[in-house]
Amino acid sequence: MVKALIAHKVGGEFQVGEWEKPVPKGNEILIKNKVVALNPVDWKQIKYNYAVPQWPFVVGADTAGVVEAVGPDVKNLKPGDRVFSYAKIGVPNYGTYAEYSLLVGNLSAKIPPNLSFEEAATIGLGTLTSAVVLYHEFKLSRPREHQSFFRPEYFLIWGGSSSTGNYAIQLAKLSGYTVITTASPHQHAYLQELGADVVIDRSDPEAVTKIREITRGRLRYAYDTVSSATADLAAQALDQERESHLAVIAGAPTGSYPKVKVHSVSTGFAVLERRPYLTPPYHPITTGCREEGNSFGISFYEELGELLTAGVLRPNRYEVLPNGLAGIPEGHARLAAGKVSGVKLVVRVEETP
Repeated sequence: MVKALIAHKVGGEFQVGEWEKPVPKGNEILIKNKVVALNPVDWKQIKYNYAVPQWPFVVGADTAGVVEAVGPDVKNLKPGDRVFSYAKIGVPNYGTYAEYSLLVGNLSAKIPPNLSFEEAATIGLGTLTSAVVLYHEFKLSRPREHQSFFRPEYFLIWGGSSSTGNYAIQLAKLSGYTVITTASPHQHAYLQELGADVVIDRSDPEAVTKIREITRGRLRYAYDTVSSATADLAAQALDQERESHLAVIAGAPTGSYPKVKVHSVSTGFAVLERRPYLTPPYHPITTGCREEGNSFGISFYEELGELLTAGVLRPNRYEVLPNGLAGIPEGHARLAAGKVSGVKLVVRVEETP
């Protein structure tokens, strides 16, 4: 048995307790979690009975640690490797809020020697979600295919100080786009360091007008990481004459924008598998489509390792919470209250009392 942070019922409190140590099969690896990162989806799963197939249950998606054992089909990793990844959401024994958990082997990557466990734990879910928006949904050029435009081609990220926003800024810039984002004024300098060309105060009542002036009303791509209300603002900033694209991860716009195609994107394996219990309009799909999604994840993780090793993609800034797994509920409360900005909350599992 191993330590884990366990939820026993819908809306119930998390408690540190004993959990059976899983055994990897097929293409699975067993990871000894060194550092795990917190995501809003983690507490929402328990509060809203979201993607929880059974009780009690262990959640958690982002992790960095050491491979303990591998299944017979794993070819790319071996025991002792330092790795990071994101876990299958809603699958037993994959929740990372535990000393040991399962991961998919070819959707896990070795940690470059220049990164710590804390830095690596911030990478998995945020980078994948943003990559799915840019490259799987919008079909933009990947960093390896960096484009040069005759005139600036703009990309708007509403909510650049979020974890996914940080990664979207960097990926869009690496793909050749001129990046506009919104954030509180104290975050502006940091987001410019990450590659944002223009940063606008998120509270500015003229934000949409300013974006339309900068882009001359020709903005074709926007990504909202905040809420349904800000998704409306992002939609208003887009080109209203030609087809344009808006990706949302926290609620679709409520207004009518005939020329705006809205892409509702979920996170992690839900993105790749289109699981029926997650964000509409996703529905059960064929194995072929699931294989296409997994193929995208595998190819992106290969490219991601190159970007991290080269130092051209920076992990999130992070804050370490005390008391290991026992400190996670406090972090969830801060996330739910909107009191986390510009950092990723992480815990060191070995510090669990």
